[in-house]
Amino acid sequence: MLPEKNTLPETVYSMRKLLKPFDLGYEKIHACPNDCCLFRKDLKDLDRCPKCGSSRWKVDKVTTKVRKGVPEKVLRYFPVLPRLKRMFKSKEKAEEMIWHSNHKSQDNMMCHPVDSVAWDTINHKWPNFASDPRNLRLGLATDGFNPFGDLSSRYSCWPVILVNYNLPPLTCMTKENLMLTLLIPGPKQPGNDIDVYLEPLVEDLKELWDKGVEAYDAFNKSMFNLKVILMWAINDFPAYGNLVGCATKGKLGCPICGEDICSMWLKYSRKFAYLGHRRFLSPNHLLREKKKWFNGKKERGRKVRHLNGLEIVNATKDIENDWGKKKNSDTVNTSSRKRKKQDNSKELRKPVQMWKKKSIFFDLPYWSEKTTQGDTKITRSQVWIEGHKKKNGEPITEAVGEKMKQIQECPPESQNTTNIADDAIRLVFGKETRGRVRGMGFGVTPSKVGAYVQQNGTVKQLQDMVHNLQQEMQEMKSMFLQSMRQQNQQEHVASGGIDSGIGNEVGSNNDINIGAKKICNFDNVKHLTTAQSNLKNVSCGDICPNSKCKLLHWSVYGLVVAEGRIASTDPNTKVHHVVLGRSCWKVWIDKVLVEKVDLIRPNDEMQFLDDAIGSTVAWLSKFVVLCD
Repeated sequence: MLPEKNTLPETVYSMRKLLKPFDLGYEKIHACPNDCCLFRKDLKDLDRCPKCGSSRWKVDKVTTKVRKGVPEKVLRYFPVLPRLKRMFKSKEKAEEMIWHSNHKSQDNMMCHPVDSVAWDTINHKWPNFASDPRNLRLGLATDGFNPFGDLSSRYSCWPVILVNYNLPPLTCMTKENLMLTLLIPGPKQPGNDIDVYLEPLVEDLKELWDKGVEAYDAFNKSMFNLKVILMWAINDFPAYGNLVGCATKGKLGCPICGEDICSMWLKYSRKFAYLGHRRFLSPNHLLREKKKWFNGKKERGRKVRHLNGLEIVNATKDIENDWGKKKNSDTVNTSSRKRKKQDNSKELRKPVQMWKKKSIFFDLPYWSEKTTQGDTKITRSQVWIEGHKKKNGEPITEAVGEKMKQIQECPPESQNTTNIADDAIRLVFGKETRGRVRGMGFGVTPSKVGAYVQQNGTVKQLQDMVHNLQQEMQEMKSMFLQSMRQQNQQEHVASGGIDSGIGNEVGSNNDINIGAKKICNFDNVKHLTTAQSNLKNVSCGDICPNSKCKLLHWSVYGLVVAEGRIASTDPNTKVHHVVLGRSCWKVWIDKVLVEKVDLIRPNDEMQFLDDAIGSTVAWLSKFVVLCD
């Protein structure tokens, strides 16, 4: 069966003895059945979970007898350190590990993660790490699946896989180079408690960043200190929420928009709809002006800025992680199938939160400093360095190369700042001469840069003030309309539906303003009741054209807002290219009594009754009063 000069070990013991130096095994770590903790380190000798009290060992569901020595749940961890060291022991593999250092794209096309913004950000922030091309850059991927292959969700097992991006693009994603590091057992998915199972892996990644590990390079035939960085995580949307700890459904279901999300609850569909996607278009895009196509409003919002790692840390610093899926009172490894009654009282409902936990990835020293493409700041140091390189990445002259080394040796704070007064360019080249600023193009002066920075701060303050005023205006407007409706209803009930005169003036409010926008002028505005309006019970066909009429407000009871004439009552008539319908009449507007009253069918040319004087509009027939 075997080729010549090849033999198999005779016993299993000899086979294990042969494979032991290669570190091909894995560690079995017992876990709490409710995902509260791992029985390792200080908890390795316990028989019960210190939080929920569940047994570490299997419990017979009938006799409730504990089978000591048989764990209820086992995490399998495949250590990372020996596997990474083993890669460099192969000459061919060690050569592939430095492929990225000589194959960066020269045509501005992304063919490999080496061409990404995240890769350049790591090179810029940690030049010592980037100086050795043998240091590894990894990605983490995880998702749940059913290992039994019956396409059901009764059992969910979660593998955690590391991807090595130092390798060429044709080999880094092959199954031979995907490293299985964790196998999280089922039957239920870990959910937000996945951080409990990631502890062993994160501890090794932290050690590989802080201290590194000594490894032998078979290609260069030398020892070196191997360091590793985790660049990003790859997963679908639900797994993204479990790893990061943010909401991915409900009112705050967009992790990009965060607290600025535009979500709306659909009452009859019983789900959330997410609006505001036009904010990400350019300010002069035509779709921003379309109202009928979307929610009836023009889009004036600005694109949402992505949160960076430090901002997420500050948002989650006060959150105390509470792992586990069971209360302390439950001590038996059995679950009840009865659903708990939900308390729908508003007082006991918890407020919706964007962040559910502080992710374990932020235990890595570099994770909070990582940035995304949306919030990467381009500094003068980067502009100057990139502008003085050849196409092959080498400095244009030796003197320029020495200046680049001096810039890279400056403190990281001076390299990452955008302040020209204390950045790396200022430290290397000295104070800027009058009339120019290095790395910012022609016509830029220090005074202009200072004025621009000050202007940005002022603009941000004004934007915050405008946002607060808009909210106050909206609240005042809603309170005003509500009080007007209540007042009109009380007057109508007190008069028994019949007023002594033709109408009553509305209080003493002359010009009512909300903020700086004039809403209504109620001078000489009259309220009509059904008895006073001389409304005739006639069919639409009996109404003569050009009959005089009065238009009532469709939200304030009995308020006359305009005077005009009936143009048509035919449902098939069109008003501004829209069919009239059975519930509306086409009316000429001769005189407007109340300013800034919204039209029932606004368009790009007309939004208020004031804009429709001398023209026709569609008005609800039940709010049209015929005159003698």
